[in-house]
Amino acid sequence: MYKFKLPYPPSVNSIWRRGAGKTYLSQRAKAYRDAVTQSMKAQGLIGEGVAVPVRVMIAVQLPDKRKRDLDNLSKLPCDALTACGFWKDDDLVDDIRICKADLVFPELERYVKKGRLYVTVTPV
Repeated sequence: MYKFKLPYPPSVNSIWRRGAGKTYLSQRAKAYRDAVTQSMKAQGLIGEGVAVPVRVMIAVQLPDKRKRDLDNLSKLPCDALTACGFWKDDDLVDDIRICKADLVFPELERYVKKGRLYVTVTPV
């Protein structure tokens, strides 16, 4: 089992850009990938190379009180975990759950400046 923290991702609407007949990753998405890589490196989890099916639980501390769709929060973090080599590919995720962090960890506040993700990855 792995437990780690990740920075709060940008909106799913800001991941992709289109221009000159091509679709490409936005600067915000690239910056987020780099931030995840640095975070995983600091936590000693870079390049783990997990290659078995996993269950992922993401507990979210929101950055503010604006309404958000929690189901939009998993795309970029999962792609970033693939990019940094934590797992072989995010197609290994067989079960993913997302909830507000204070529901799982009552000691946490619901809102923190910049937001945060608490991720637990368990082999199935």
